[in-house]
Amino acid sequence: MLLRLPAVRLHPFTLLTFAGCSMVLLTALNNVVASAIGLGGVIIVGLLARRKAVLLTTAALGLPAVASFSLMYGLFGQWQSAAELSLRFAAILGSGLLFFSFIDADEMLRAMSTKVPAPVVFILGSISRMTQLAQQRLSTIEEIQRSRGMKVRKFSWNNVLLPLIVGMVTDAAVRSRPLQRTGIARPGPRTVLYPVADRTAERVLRWLCVLITALVCVAVVI
Repeated sequence: MLLRLPAVRLHPFTLLTFAGCSMVLLTALNNVVASAIGLGGVIIVGLLARRKAVLLTTAALGLPAVASFSLMYGLFGQWQSAAELSLRFAAILGSGLLFFSFIDADEMLRAMSTKVPAPVVFILGSISRMTQLAQQRLSTIEEIQRSRGMKVRKFSWNNVLLPLIVGMVTDAAVRSRPLQRTGIARPGPRTVLYPVADRTAERVLRWLCVLITALVCVAVVI
């Protein structure tokens, strides 16, 4: 039976800092033990937190890397180097994906709204929701085509793909008009209706993680 981890709501910037620092540390340490510990931690936390998508994505992206390292090093008898590089790549990729999987996209955008220009936030928000919007519109198009008695194929250009592309472009234009009226391009400070709480302890923790990562990198170089 899988354990249920306690629900801890961390600020998106904290999770983003953890992701970046973990990837930089694993890269800088360049150590088999550190890579093994990192990958093992990713697997354990991924199973406990039910982040199967993270584990599957790490495996799917890691297998081509393993194959390429084997071709580059294994064919010349350097199988140990190939194994170490494969392990490090999987640990770096898995740690980043694991922390990213805990980030809520809406909270991330709300946290960025007061620190990043509004047009940039709008673009990032549109990109993050593009898959969901495309799936909803695709489902609507398929239902409409079936109601007309047409045989729907997933990659049919005239009946599915073309209406999907036109609909997505139209939706983007419709969403941009209200934003222009609200002055999205105007400079100046902005407020958020439901701001994301950024506790002092988390801000200190983020700077501490960055400091430790920087010190480790300097120590490795020296």
